[in-house]
Amino acid sequence: MDSKLNSEDYILKIDKHKIYDLLFDFPEQIMWGIKIFTEEEIELASHTNLQNIVICGMGGSAISGDILKDCSRDELEIPIFVNREHKIPKFVNEKTLLIAISYSGNTYETLEMLEEGISRGATVAGITSGGKMKDMLENLSKPIFIVPPGLPPRHALGFLFTILYLIISKIFRLDTLNRLKNLADFLRNIRNGFIINKVHGNLPKAIAGEMFNALPFLYSDSRYFSAVVKRWKTQMNENAKHLVAYDLFPELTHNEIVGWEFPPDIHTVVLLLRDIKEDLNIAYSIDTTKKLFNANELIEIITEGEDLLERIFYLIYLGDFTSFYLAILKGIDPYEIKSIDKLKEELKLKIKKEEK
Repeated sequence: MDSKLNSEDYILKIDKHKIYDLLFDFPEQIMWGIKIFTEEEIELASHTNLQNIVICGMGGSAISGDILKDCSRDELEIPIFVNREHKIPKFVNEKTLLIAISYSGNTYETLEMLEEGISRGATVAGITSGGKMKDMLENLSKPIFIVPPGLPPRHALGFLFTILYLIISKIFRLDTLNRLKNLADFLRNIRNGFIINKVHGNLPKAIAGEMFNALPFLYSDSRYFSAVVKRWKTQMNENAKHLVAYDLFPELTHNEIVGWEFPPDIHTVVLLLRDIKEDLNIAYSIDTTKKLFNANELIEIITEGEDLLERIFYLIYLGDFTSFYLAILKGIDPYEIKSIDKLKEELKLKIKKEEK
């Protein structure tokens, strides 16, 4: 393993904005999110007339909706739709629960979706650290949950997901409070194997080493882990500035697998994110298909944990640490997202010109 990953001095030199500390504190974010939700005592709507749930957001804010969709698919009897656009779907009406998530509170796409949802009579709530969303919902006396500011949105997931899950749990009477507390305890134990001074048997360091100078392909089961592979992909993009491809079983067996007959002429690594409680049909599909991946490396990663929520977040937490260590290997500050910042500035200028 590269000695850079075991040098705290080197890591601190690269990690100028202390992203490692945010990763380490993820379980505490969950507990803090529970505290924010329970202390606010905000009145929420009844589930009686609700027929669908729409989660509106972009980037690191929207991923909470994807995770909610996966972890609650066997609990909720109405559909969840995660919307990452300027506009909301035609079906949104007074029987829709629309939850807008914008960590900054100023994401213009999310604000547009929220305004449109309000105009259509949807039941709305918001999660933010402040900004225009806070002002808008407070002025309308709509439910709004405020999380601590000052974080990169992608590293506020513990706050955002916890509060989102508790909103849904309260409205639809799901028993999730203890699950979240158990999840925080579970992740505290897991992180002992991921920390900087863990030299031997540190899985995220090992995976980062395999991904370095390679094009990774992430694959998992679509039933519960579609958000997981998306999170891995986006964290590798933003933290490590690393391109990643991803797809899901069983769909990939009907198209992408054919592409492996003529793989790209670069070093490739396939990471199979698998569940310890995998459905037998999916297990057979993955075991059969993996023989056809003409990659230079193939790594199988198995979930830990009993509860589905634990198994989902085991992989998410592993991926977050892996993206951090990959950034360190590349000598890249995991905080900076220069391309996104540049695009946002150009977009602000365009909006200002249109407002004149």
